[in-house]
Amino acid sequence: MPAFSQKMGIEEEAVLSVLNNIRSFSFSEISILASKYKMSITQFVSSNEDKLDFRFRSTAENLNQFTADQKVTYIVASLHSLLKKYASPSLIPENWENELTKDTAFVSRLVRYSLLDDDHGRPLLDLALLIAEKLNIFIIVKDIGVDGASAYIDGFAYIIISPRFAPRMLFTLAHELGHLILQHHQSSLFIDYNGVDVFRKKHHNILEKLANDFSTNLLMPEPVFARAIIDFKKEHQIPLDHIGDIDIINASHVFGVSFEAAAMRCEQLRLLPVGSAKSYYEKLLKEFRSPENRGSEVDLIRNKIPIFPNSASVNVLKSTFIAVDKGEISSSKLAAVLGIKLEHLFEIHSRFQDELYY
Repeated sequence: MPAFSQKMGIEEEAVLSVLNNIRSFSFSEISILASKYKMSITQFVSSNEDKLDFRFRSTAENLNQFTADQKVTYIVASLHSLLKKYASPSLIPENWENELTKDTAFVSRLVRYSLLDDDHGRPLLDLALLIAEKLNIFIIVKDIGVDGASAYIDGFAYIIISPRFAPRMLFTLAHELGHLILQHHQSSLFIDYNGVDVFRKKHHNILEKLANDFSTNLLMPEPVFARAIIDFKKEHQIPLDHIGDIDIINASHVFGVSFEAAAMRCEQLRLLPVGSAKSYYEKLLKEFRSPENRGSEVDLIRNKIPIFPNSASVNVLKSTFIAVDKGEISSSKLAAVLGIKLEHLFEIHSRFQDELYY
């Protein structure tokens, strides 16, 4: 806390008193914090969440996490009433049997079949497009200070992803989808404060482990993943007796995930000894600075990367553009909520002009 207070320019005693609900920040302190976190004062102290039927139950333990809460709540609260009016609810099952929600492999297969008309084992590099189109989940890509967050309100499902390395974003997206599909939202907001760590063996929260397991099974189904490794080895005449870093790098490229996620999948399927996934990763960082650099040395280039919207999924844009045209939200406010320049918003709007009313 002393280091944070010094960095922010606010007395440690003042920060602690706010975290302990003894007092609120003063206007000058709010101005400092808003400036440090590159937020407007209105955004930082916004009470728009009161327009929702409930306040999110925050689990923030420090000011950085509290700020992430504020950013996510601002986005969802700003969009929710508009989407309720101009969009349809998300298609998320609400009546899973309790035990079924723990069988992440089975549930992930059901989700794959609901998303894909054929070739149910193919890589899901277009997962963001699929869940917006098939499940009507509302996706926003904006830096919220953490990897990802999700919420489920009045039948409307939201996923917010921070711009990161695209394969990392894909795993985070599937992780947040897991929270939604497995019904982890009970009038609450899920924010992955510490990032989605595929190497984390022990989770303080069982729901985070289940979401990670769901993400792994959804993106890298066991039989398809194993077959991809075998086919690669046969094609390049690589012995089948062990899994090497090149095999894992290729698998990560095929399924659009990070090396870490693919290595952990190998470990889970007992293709690698326990603990070797992280060892491989650390070795590549030490010798090549990244798995991508190692792949480049043997002409393994990631030719296809996961697809994400620039700011928000089409279902978000179409509905909010109708609201802008009807004067229910200003274009400048919408641009601020989505985290894009006003000129960019107008450019996107012009592309949807003929499709807004249907």
